[in-house]
Amino acid sequence: MTTIKTIQKIAVYLLIVSAAVFMSCCKSKHLISLSPECGMPGGIFVINGNDLCGSQGDNIPSINRGHANALEVLSWSDTEVRVRIPADLPAGCYKVLIYHDDSYRTSTNSLNFMITDAPRPAVITETTLYEGSKTYHTGSPVCTYWRDDGTINDNWDTFFPDIDEENSDIASMLSDIGLPSERTANDTETWRRTRVVWSWLHDHVITAGEPNYDECNAYRDTYDHWSSIDNLAYMFNQYGGFSWGTGACTCMCGAQTLSTLLYRVGILPDRFAIAETRTSPEYSQHMYVVIRIGCHWYYIDPMCINSHPELSELPENAGCLPGDYMHPNDLKLLPGSTLEKPMLVQ
Repeated sequence: MTTIKTIQKIAVYLLIVSAAVFMSCCKSKHLISLSPECGMPGGIFVINGNDLCGSQGDNIPSINRGHANALEVLSWSDTEVRVRIPADLPAGCYKVLIYHDDSYRTSTNSLNFMITDAPRPAVITETTLYEGSKTYHTGSPVCTYWRDDGTINDNWDTFFPDIDEENSDIASMLSDIGLPSERTANDTETWRRTRVVWSWLHDHVITAGEPNYDECNAYRDTYDHWSSIDNLAYMFNQYGGFSWGTGACTCMCGAQTLSTLLYRVGILPDRFAIAETRTSPEYSQHMYVVIRIGCHWYYIDPMCINSHPELSELPENAGCLPGDYMHPNDLKLLPGSTLEKPMLVQ
């Protein structure tokens, strides 16, 4: 009898502890990002977070503006919740959060989400500067397009070899930039870090005629791949900066260097990419960087960095692209990117 009672007490204790652990988990939920951050009524998006408890339980995800609007749950895990937007919500800026229960009194942190108007036509025509009228298709998320001849290049190991590597040279370079490495989904912080990296690069680009320019280019010629983070750290510590190389390397080297550094200072990999386009229909491929702030894409070209020592406080005023860069044909994606086939328009 004593043994049975002891077992019963242990069972009750374990049940209480399990419930306490579950409640602790539910109360510690933290939302990190939304993917995408804009969508239409009836559309689907993913809430990314930590400690989401693995199942919905009493939790209620909601999209709020003035009052709470429950989101339909399609799937739930410890790190992401897939939800559907109510079909009757008007366009506008909303807050997405998760209530701990149906009392709607306590919740997680909130993230911004933009509900857009009715969908665009399935096919639209855009006028380009050099190529006349081109046909584009609406994509997912709703605020992007892609072109029939656009392709996605996701050979991460080719364009960003060993991008997560760590060593003392890399640590020294990142310390000199002075930004945290933790990922951020915040638009203001994303643009702030981009501006800091841009200004830091401006101070460390070595151009023709400056000390160590030839030595830096010669070092680039010693390896047969795009620069790894370790290669960039070596250039910084050995020569005090970076050259953009010569010949075909120039614009791609600049875009690849900027992208690698943005990745290492915590910009989410689906927020930016290397874009490829042409300055005329027949020739002159060019590479630059595209970055998403909110529901808009902006274009920054490291080839302009000498004439633009700083990016503006607002991304729409960055203004650092000559020529027609409105319609990239291809993207070079960062490791872990979830981008589909966008024609990146501002």
